[in-house]
Amino acid sequence: MPRQRKTLNDSPARWKRIKATYGLTREQYHDILRAQDGACFICQRTPERIRPRRHLAVDHDHKTGRIRGLLCYACNHRLLGYMIKDDVQKAKRLVKYLTRRTDYGYVPAN
Repeated sequence: MPRQRKTLNDSPARWKRIKATYGLTREQYHDILRAQDGACFICQRTPERIRPRRHLAVDHDHKTGRIRGLLCYACNHRLLGYMIKDDVQKAKRLVKYLTRRTDYGYVPAN
């Protein structure tokens, strides 16, 4: 028998913190979530697919305060926060690196 999964925390304290920190109501948060098809904007994982199960974080520009959307912890903190550090030029270089055509050879198959 599969293990029962925990439900996501939907406490009033969570919504009070989101309102105080980001100025978003529960309805506004859910509007953003619907606009993103219920998933992290970058990796497209839903909160139900994230382990441990977590709500999506409100991502914002730390310089301007502009809310950009909802991201999972890995995309928000590890990718944007640690790796990219809100540097648009670094993000563009990352996309260029991933999409460029190279001819350096191939990894041998085992």
